[in-house]
Amino acid sequence: MPVLSIDLRKIKKNTSNIIRLLGGIELVAVTKAIAGDKKIARAMVEGGATLLLDSRISNLKAYKDLPVKRMLLRLPPNAKSSDVENLVDYYLVSNTEDIVSIEKMHKSKPASIILLIETGFKREGFLEDELREVIAWVRKSKLIKFAGVATCTDCMNGCDPKDQLELFRDIVNKLDLPEGAIVSGGNSSVLPQAFKNNIPKKINQLRVGESILLGHDTSKYKRLLGNATDVFKLKAELIETRAKDGERIGVVGVGVQDIGAGGLTALDDEVLGIRKKYSDYITVSIKRGCRLNKKWLTFKPDYYALMALNSSKYVIKKYIDY
Repeated sequence: MPVLSIDLRKIKKNTSNIIRLLGGIELVAVTKAIAGDKKIARAMVEGGATLLLDSRISNLKAYKDLPVKRMLLRLPPNAKSSDVENLVDYYLVSNTEDIVSIEKMHKSKPASIILLIETGFKREGFLEDELREVIAWVRKSKLIKFAGVATCTDCMNGCDPKDQLELFRDIVNKLDLPEGAIVSGGNSSVLPQAFKNNIPKKINQLRVGESILLGHDTSKYKRLLGNATDVFKLKAELIETRAKDGERIGVVGVGVQDIGAGGLTALDDEVLGIRKKYSDYITVSIKRGCRLNKKWLTFKPDYYALMALNSSKYVIKKYIDY
């Protein structure tokens, strides 16, 4: 079976490094790619994260004993009061139906709501002309506390979030936000600009996952200063090698069922790259004239591959501890 090695020391270091570079902006550690792995989440907390964010209630439950607050992105359709009332500290919401449901679920303790704002990418989020009415409604409720606003910077495939942040700034400046309100300005793609103090001044929180786990930003996929980019390494068995039409091909025992829609980068010098992905294996190109005697090959996963690997029952996890 494939083996995913996880360096918990580097996760802790990446977390603390980002917090230091942010210089006072709160870091929310996003755990969507770790499938409720408590050891990885604990390393984030020990690195200084005070808030963990996930979109799955079951994952947040795994972190219940950690000394950290928890944030839920989008309320699942079948959520129950017993699931969330004493588990979730903040909700990121993008529609009024979820707010009504959350209000009904919180019977003994007020729920803190952060409103997601649409900033041009047509994802989840309230439109600008809806915000004043929604905020006024939330602030009247006795069971819901208006905690702030947020936006999603849609830069998973590499882009500059500048335009989104400027639109977010303009919208926020028109709102009468209470003192101390959370203004959550996006994800890992914002970090390079945040480190240069080149983001709107009111932004006091960023939600970061990929930069902690893989060490780079998501605008240009460059390594962040001081961050480790080799936190996760995947070892998979080389099943066979054969010469075909003048090319040497290797068959490796990891496939789409393990890495999903994600990709792998080969780390062995003898391997030129991935040729093709199949359901239960991949093929790789091997350098000409190279006698590859290794039984195992090593790969670096991208974010989507990491998410699938952490969720797969066919992958063994090996932790490098403190």
